[in-house]
Amino acid sequence: MASQTMTRIASTPYGSETTSPYWRKNIGGFSYLSFMVQHPYVESDENMATAAGSSGTEGWVGYVGPFKVAKPAWQEIAYPSTEAEKRQIIVSPKITLSSGISESLSYTTLYRTNQSFGARKTGRIADTSGKVVFAHAAEVSKTAVEEISQSPDFTSILQANGKIYSVTHFESPSPGAAYVSELEQDSATGKLTVKSPQPLDFSADGGVWKPCAGSVTPWGTHLGSEEYEPNARVFDDVANQAVNFASAAFSSQGEAVSFLRYFGEYKQASGVTPASMRAAGFYPYSYGWAWEAKMNPDGTATATKHYALGRRSWELGYVMPDSKTVYGTDDGANLFFSKFVAKVAGDLSAGAIYCAKFAQTSAAGSEASVFASILTWVKMAELTDAEVKAQVKVLKFQDILETADPVNLACLSGFTSVNAGGNGLECLKVKTGQEKWAAAFEKRRYAGMLGCATEFRRWEGVAFDPKSMTAFAAISEVTYGMEDNMKKGNASTSYDAGSSNDIKVKFSTCGCVMKLSVGTDYSITGMSALACGTRGSYNGGTDTCAPTGIASPDNAAFIPDFDQLVIGEDTSQRQNDVLWIYDMASQTMTRIASTPYGSETTSPYWRKNIGGFSYLSFIVQHPCGTSDENMATAAGSSGTDGWVGYVGPFKAEVAATAIKATSEMAATTIKAKSEVAAASISAISTTKAGPQGGNSSSTSNMQASFLALAVLFSAVAFSSV
Repeated sequence: MASQTMTRIASTPYGSETTSPYWRKNIGGFSYLSFMVQHPYVESDENMATAAGSSGTEGWVGYVGPFKVAKPAWQEIAYPSTEAEKRQIIVSPKITLSSGISESLSYTTLYRTNQSFGARKTGRIADTSGKVVFAHAAEVSKTAVEEISQSPDFTSILQANGKIYSVTHFESPSPGAAYVSELEQDSATGKLTVKSPQPLDFSADGGVWKPCAGSVTPWGTHLGSEEYEPNARVFDDVANQAVNFASAAFSSQGEAVSFLRYFGEYKQASGVTPASMRAAGFYPYSYGWAWEAKMNPDGTATATKHYALGRRSWELGYVMPDSKTVYGTDDGANLFFSKFVAKVAGDLSAGAIYCAKFAQTSAAGSEASVFASILTWVKMAELTDAEVKAQVKVLKFQDILETADPVNLACLSGFTSVNAGGNGLECLKVKTGQEKWAAAFEKRRYAGMLGCATEFRRWEGVAFDPKSMTAFAAISEVTYGMEDNMKKGNASTSYDAGSSNDIKVKFSTCGCVMKLSVGTDYSITGMSALACGTRGSYNGGTDTCAPTGIASPDNAAFIPDFDQLVIGEDTSQRQNDVLWIYDMASQTMTRIASTPYGSETTSPYWRKNIGGFSYLSFIVQHPCGTSDENMATAAGSSGTDGWVGYVGPFKAEVAATAIKATSEMAATTIKAKSEVAAASISAISTTKAGPQGGNSSSTSNMQASFLALAVLFSAVAFSSV
């Protein structure tokens, strides 16, 4: 089309017709140009059918090719080595698409936390009435300092009402928050710009608790999460009130005090009791749910917790393409894997919940890198949002489950042993008629009681490849319950006593990414290791995972048109977290981004064809956090404010050339009734001499037909991204 020239690429025998040329792209990794050779030696050339060298009168059905589909190549970045590199965001400078076209890349910042947009600041924490939450001094008294989160997590890019929006999580401190922003898109460049962000209102559900990762549903809404749910057993256990309940019910005493600020209360730690928290409006069963945000016509968003999916430490929920099946991952220790199947596609307010049993097929005690297992599913309950929500402020742990102390690592008759959620061995019994509420409110514990595996450690993100029907899951650490009565290689019963002990592998503190086989009904049937990190001492002892591979993989995203998996990290085992591309065909990894000291590369996500452009979003959470807090004030520091942004934009029609044929053309034919010589069809700009030596292409009666097609291997879009 560009040069307006024509190239003759094939010719066919006397009297035939070149019918129905057709291009089929990316069929199992190959593309094909099919065409037919119809009725050879007919019409005016029937006499040629019996001539010497004739290929006969049978027609051909076949194709030119196959053309191997090439993959885009990201220019790899080196692992940060200088102080300047360790203090900034570095991304791959370019991607070379299969067409040979190179696109320059950079990280585009939508905003940083604590950034002002008029009267609003991003990451500002608000209470139930929308007023500013203030910081505590040593978690004791209220100060005049506004509480600003430095920990953004997942951000979505949504299309609704003819506009583009994003919803962004702010994970910590408590209470959590989420902001919705309208995005303006430059129609020429694709650059996105944020209009004034506004906080989501969770007051109808008691606020939001540690919103971690998330996803975008097939129907275009935002699916969020609540991680590390409060321990309801300890919260209301009167027998344990002599021990400060807040330390056991929450990850820290300050967390209980911190969340009360959502209800406008600033307490000293010693003044917090279960009764005072309930009086303020805090109920432990209000937290630990997946939630959905839907855009309204006026540009606001409505957030709704989906109680039908069950309560647990939601890392994220991922909805499969059937718009009914939702997989949930569980972050922490002694975790499980769950599935939800909605009654109605696109409606998560009612459905059935399941937990997964694992039957390991790899050898017990083998390396995590060879782990393999069969999955089966156990139905736990059928739930609706309405019925569960009605019990949130009514039921207590003691109304649902009876407890007993274990004796010599065993439970009394009538009690079931479980080891779930980092609580160690527990002996539990479901009270009469409370099975549904056990499934809804104590989902992980009840899964253990049903024999499902509760042994996983830091199960993080999920991604899905619809072409290969393969899901992917990141497990940041293969330790604790995933070992066989070990704790990082040392003998310990802490994590397996009371569990089914179905997972038995050697520990790997650097973590693994798993691949999961998905059936036609979108039910997962098996899991095996795809890639694992390598432990050791690197970079002068500052890093304990090899820089050539993953370290504590966190969340993941799949780019179907590239056939590549994006893997983020959340690690304290390297000074700088990185973002990886795992190419499925070559099984190689390419480092495409690194972030500053102490930060986390959270929630990478691929958003395809948003207004003609595609985006790879990811977040830089808590820079100079974890073990590198001293770097915040050092010379050259980029500060402690988090980043919300993306790599790209990728122009859709250019990114489409990721699908391109690169192998040499070869004629492959299927002949009806009998085999023929491949030379009967001449590929690539050739003409065929007739029996008398004449040039058949120049005869006035068109004795031979020619397929004359323009071969367009430039920036033509063979697919859309």
